[in-house]
Amino acid sequence: MARTFNGTTQRLAYAAAIASRPFTIAAWFNLTSLTVTAEIFSILDNTQNPGLDGYALDVSGTEGGDPIRAWYQTNGGATVGYAKTTAGPAANTWTHGCGVFAAGSTAAYINGGNKGNAGTNTATAPNSTNLGARFYGGAWSGFFPGRLAEAAIWDVALADAEVVILAKGMSPLLMRPQSLVAYWPLIGRTSPEIELINGYGMTLVNAPTVGDHPPVLYPPRALFSHVVATPSTTTVQLDWTDVSENEDGFSIERATDAGAFAEIDTVGAGVVTYDDLLVPTGHTYHYRVRATSATLGYSDYSNEADVVV
Repeated sequence: MARTFNGTTQRLAYAAAIASRPFTIAAWFNLTSLTVTAEIFSILDNTQNPGLDGYALDVSGTEGGDPIRAWYQTNGGATVGYAKTTAGPAANTWTHGCGVFAAGSTAAYINGGNKGNAGTNTATAPNSTNLGARFYGGAWSGFFPGRLAEAAIWDVALADAEVVILAKGMSPLLMRPQSLVAYWPLIGRTSPEIELINGYGMTLVNAPTVGDHPPVLYPPRALFSHVVATPSTTTVQLDWTDVSENEDGFSIERATDAGAFAEIDTVGAGVVTYDDLLVPTGHTYHYRVRATSATLGYSDYSNEADVVV
């Protein structure tokens, strides 16, 4: 699933996930209106007034062709610049947007192409990362009308060919994973909205809702949330967060003390809890989960969750 924004009050917010160039930001978006300037991503100082100090990726409904812009403003707006694509999106259509903020240049992309270039400058002190709005002139503005999904930040400047691959639908998890700083699938099922790399959960401001997700290619994946033991009933309750959109089910494995892991059960797609019943006491148990797909095979394993019964 994706997050749906009303275009007037809603956004997602976290502290600064990255502070300076080089970096890349990208997301899938689906606009319901092309008549407004709609912020996709903003990384900025949310105390700056007047002006703005930071970076952003937006769709400009006030310029001919409705380009995607990767822009920067520094020192309260004293230095302003932006790259803009040579084409714009269509309304009510999933589109990929990307901004590459290299050490000496700025670039904007739509669906991996129509690249626009600009110069460079470095913001002074970004302190917030936002999806769906920006802070400008002492107030939040540029609210996004529509859906956002698959938002990601890398601490490198991705190459043109890599942006093309992302725009074809590859998951950010599979693109330079060693440089991936933050990744919000925006599955729309949790509050805060989960982030899979460093735990940068985003706060839901004015409750953006759930919407349909774009078609993205990634292996099914499972992420553990927590494990709780209930010794009085010799039951171990497992809970995890389903971040995949294409699993057929989940495989649950257990190891006892220093023994090997073995599958103990499977559950269906969308199931996010499991009770391991009548567990013998006096042992340490280790659990892990992975998603399964008839066409894609197994996902990576979740982390191992340990419990003493």
